Amino acid sequence: MGVPEGKRREDRLEVYDLARAMAVHTLDITRNRRVFPGRYEKVVNGINGVAWEIPRNLWLANNTKVGPGQPPENLAVRRRHQQTAMSYINELLFEIEMCEMVFGGKRDDDSDEKKLSRRRISYWSGLVVQVKEMARAWIKSDIRRFGQPEPPRGQVEVACNCWLRSPNRNAANANNEGIVNSSGNVSNTGAANGNRLVVD
Repeated sequence: MGVPEGKRREDRLEVYDLARAMAVHTLDITRNRRVFPGRYEKVVNGINGVAWEIPRNLWLANNTKVGPGQPPENLAVRRRHQQTAMSYINELLFEIEMCEMVFGGKRDDDSDEKKLSRRRISYWSGLVVQVKEMARAWIKSDIRRFGQPEPPRGQVEVACNCWLRSPNRNAANANNEGIVNSSGNVSNTGAANGNRLVVD
């Protein structure tokens, strides 16, 4: 039995609401200058920028309408926002891991600076993991309902293998096309049909 439309909408709003709460929590936790001193302002701004992009992209995805009566390219736009949010989620998990390394633990000197407790790190990362799991479930639900987005018109997806070699050239032949032999030398014959074409 399919999931009722109202329940699906509720799930999308739930992941967005949780992502907003997580972004606000990130702002709050990094605001403490005794834990994150001013000399780390660039790092803190980067962390908050990553956290901010997660609910932003989930909101954009949710407001890109897909399904019957909607332009087919909307699905690709929606998927792109969802995947961008997932990328930022993974990046934020990395940032939290680095914060634990740099700002976590216990103080072993007389500094007024504080350390980020394990409990706070665990809660912070737990929020991000929850958002990740819910966003992943939403993407899977979209794939079941709408399938994969089609490539943009005029573009064809092609898979190919590429074998690169560095050519040995002298100055006189520097601007000529050629085939890179297994020795690394460049020959000038048959370049147009060669399997190992060098392009200048």
